Amino acid sequence: MSADVSLHGRTAPGTFFIVENGTPLLGRDLMTVLCVRIANNRVLPPDTSTSALPPDASASPPTPVLQCTAASSTPTFGCAKSFVHRVKVDASVTPVHQKLCRLPLSVTGAVSDELKRLLAAGVIEPIDASAWVSPIVVIQKKSGKIRMCVDLREPNKAVIIDAFPLPHMDKLLSSLQGSTVFSSIDLANAYYQVPLSEESRDLTAFITHDGLFRFCRVPYGLASAPSAFQKMMSIVLADLPGVESYIDGLNDDKCRFSETSLPFLGHTVSADGLLPDAVRIQAVVDAPAPTDATTLRSFLGLLSWYSKFLHNHATVVEPMRVCLRQTDSAFEWTDEAQASFETVKQMLVNSQALALFDPSRHTIISTDASDYGLGAVMSQVGPDNVERTVAFASRTLSAAERKYAVVEKEALACVWAVERWRIYLWGRRFTLKTDHQALTTLLTTKGVGRAGLRVARWSARLMPYTYDVIYRPGSENAPADCMSRLPLPAASLADDSPAAAPPADDSPAAAPPADDSPAAAPPADDSPAAAPPADDSPAAAPPADDSPAAAPPADDSPAAAPPADDSPAAASLADDTPVAAPPADDDAEYVALLTTAHQSLSAADLDSACASCPELAMLRTIITCGWPPSPKGLDPVPLPYYPLHLELSVKDNFVFRGSRLLVPVVLHPALISIAHESHQGVVRTKQRLRELYWWPKMDAQVLGAIRACHLCQSNDKTANPRPGPLQPVPLPEGPWQKVAMDIVGPFDTAAAACRYAITMTDYYSKWPEVAFTRDITTDTVLAFMSSVFSRHGNPLNVVTDNGVQFTSASFASFLKDRQISHNRSSLYYPAANGAIERFNRVLKQTIQLAIQQHQPWKPAVVDFLQVYRATPHATTGSSPFKLLHGRPMRTKLTLLTPAPECTAAKMDIRHRVSQQQRKMKAYTDAKRGARPPAFQKGDRVRVRKPLHVPKGHQRFSAPLTIREKVGDSTYILSNGKTWNASHLTVFPDTATTDEDTVESPVDRSPRPRRNSCQPGWLRDYAT
Repeated sequence: MSADVSLHGRTAPGTFFIVENGTPLLGRDLMTVLCVRIANNRVLPPDTSTSALPPDASASPPTPVLQCTAASSTPTFGCAKSFVHRVKVDASVTPVHQKLCRLPLSVTGAVSDELKRLLAAGVIEPIDASAWVSPIVVIQKKSGKIRMCVDLREPNKAVIIDAFPLPHMDKLLSSLQGSTVFSSIDLANAYYQVPLSEESRDLTAFITHDGLFRFCRVPYGLASAPSAFQKMMSIVLADLPGVESYIDGLNDDKCRFSETSLPFLGHTVSADGLLPDAVRIQAVVDAPAPTDATTLRSFLGLLSWYSKFLHNHATVVEPMRVCLRQTDSAFEWTDEAQASFETVKQMLVNSQALALFDPSRHTIISTDASDYGLGAVMSQVGPDNVERTVAFASRTLSAAERKYAVVEKEALACVWAVERWRIYLWGRRFTLKTDHQALTTLLTTKGVGRAGLRVARWSARLMPYTYDVIYRPGSENAPADCMSRLPLPAASLADDSPAAAPPADDSPAAAPPADDSPAAAPPADDSPAAAPPADDSPAAAPPADDSPAAAPPADDSPAAAPPADDSPAAASLADDTPVAAPPADDDAEYVALLTTAHQSLSAADLDSACASCPELAMLRTIITCGWPPSPKGLDPVPLPYYPLHLELSVKDNFVFRGSRLLVPVVLHPALISIAHESHQGVVRTKQRLRELYWWPKMDAQVLGAIRACHLCQSNDKTANPRPGPLQPVPLPEGPWQKVAMDIVGPFDTAAAACRYAITMTDYYSKWPEVAFTRDITTDTVLAFMSSVFSRHGNPLNVVTDNGVQFTSASFASFLKDRQISHNRSSLYYPAANGAIERFNRVLKQTIQLAIQQHQPWKPAVVDFLQVYRATPHATTGSSPFKLLHGRPMRTKLTLLTPAPECTAAKMDIRHRVSQQQRKMKAYTDAKRGARPPAFQKGDRVRVRKPLHVPKGHQRFSAPLTIREKVGDSTYILSNGKTWNASHLTVFPDTATTDEDTVESPVDRSPRPRRNSCQPGWLRDYAT
């Protein structure tokens, strides 16, 4: 690298080489130019003689060998060698030539001096013309000096930013692990030391009262400057262990060497770990109490940046968040919020140091889930076998996630925590600690085939990681347990916070920019930082010199929002997978299809309603002109459509969501009435509508309309009174009025398709039903019930326990559609459903006996059910089959007993059936002109082929002889086959009797036969 060296008033340029583990050396060439003389290991000034040295001169401490260039009367800047920044410009952007902004007379002289200084230093150069011209802006500093800035916003629109990444704060901090001595070097006028290529200079041209200039070095405010400078610093400092760079880094006023602690990126790093920056903590301590919601959000956003240091951060600030959820327009600062405000300040002052991540140490991830949140703690075990915390994290559950089972919530916490800290965990073995013991199996290879579908998918997401799952009781998992019960609110949960929530504990997206980050404005006083905020700005920390600490992003900024990878989005209006919009050339047919759903609605009605609907008119305008990038400020009318605006399209004055038509509000009742015209249930009515139409809150409107349907509700049967808790349970009036259901399993030794058994018992007849299934989801249970009810009919009442299958909305809708009441037993009291529990015990004994005898237990259960149904029950004294069907079951034992006598009831049924058969025979014979066949044994007949006869084939068979008559109309022919008389016709040589020629007095009405017409194309030919 090149640098200017000053010694005793003399300055000379020199070239230096940075080597690993080297000793600082000054070359003889520089020593000659600077008139350096050395005596007694001391550097002497030019006018100092050796004899003038004191006797103890050799014992004096040495002076620094290399110093940064001091300010001199001739302003100079260093210049990077072998690196030139070339700006990539989008050629499609038209250059903008802006006019001169008139400056106040009080600053024109200072601006001229600044231009001369930059011109003498080689930073700028005068030009005659340029396609790009930008104005300058002057800012007065507190010291009275001015800062000259160039407004490069228009040129930046054409700049293609380099893809070189800026270093991540977590990577920089973790790289400091194990260090005990720290040094920092700040680069003065950082960008002005990077040369700008010749072809890129016109882009930076600016106009002043002294003429037109352009930059020869990289200007402050250029969009590609940060990534370009970081790339250069990475090249210069490459392969130097223990050295990290962030945007800038050589200003003698800000350089610090060989210190035990050092401020870095808003934190203080030391050998003990990571602490918040004391200067910024003081800004929090000095902050006044918020007076409005905006100030409170800014304060909470600042705290979220340091929440990784605050144990139970979420619960402490919860009273302040309550103030943001107030529905009233007036902001109310409560006593609880003030107490929380003071407590969190004290916690931040007394915060303990977090350990820096050490890749060589074993990492532990402790997770926990509560009913409304997830919590996680990352820690590492040190050489003293003490577990030190590296970071805390927590988030709330969405409305859908709160309905998960306990095991699913715990599994979600594990997956979320691992993926959150992926950069630390991937490629290393770590330990995953949870207080849910089932996960020690479900999240490992032992859980294959046992976990539910959702947990199985999450387990698959953990396959790229190498980990061990360990069970830790909740009493020993206090940090993670507390974080889950006091989580940070997710920005997607509209019911938890009316505004965007602060970022998560350690979310890098929420990181505020560093104090020394270069900004759009060029530095002054050797500081490359951004321009300071106004004096009354609620910044996070007071500025140092002219470089203020940049405040963290506001809550409503994109950077403040937590990542959406694992955070569920807010409830969307979408109810299924989006489909493509119909083709434009099919719009007419598509709309015609929609309008023919019912004769009461026509295409004209739909056209008129869509044209007169102001809501659809506003939607058509927004879709045509384009949706805004954010829903903020959007009109309340189209706001519900924003989550699915990518699915909306306009075709021929109609608005479609995918292939479904958006219907005006005035047509909603009519369409619901048409879909419900056959009085089907809620599910089928919604399915009919969803196939063709869509509008917001369709499901709720359909449900409300069906609940208000008079015919559907008038058929509701009165259910039997719910039995009391005391035994005995009242016996129903008849069979299959009250049934009990339960689930048995899982059976570990069974095949995958028979892991569970769904059982049902009739309270009256004790008739059992059993079905083996692969899973016990609500859909599987409903399929079993549909199969049983199709054979025995719908009962009046179903009794179950409180399993999730029996408490779901689908189960309730299934019973409601069939007018079946539902009773649930008491919690943790199986005796309340004793009928089914007693049968389950016998069923389990049967399965156990089959397993012990090494027999397939599923066929054994089938045999058991037949015997159970045919055996008299101890309670009723009769078999379940007889009570349900009214007759005893025919089994192997009944073959030895005589047939039962015919009762009067059976005789009455026989007589009634015989009468009906005679009436039907007389009517049918008269209608068809039927008469008894006159075929005799030995007659020759032909058989009419009953099936379709291809062209060119004979319709009748060869002559056959009747061998035998076996019925009134059935004959055996000579070929041995049996035919009905309706397929036979007399062969011509058979004599015809007079009886055959007598016309029947009955008026025949034969079936009309199809007229065979000659094809038109045959008329073109002469025959």
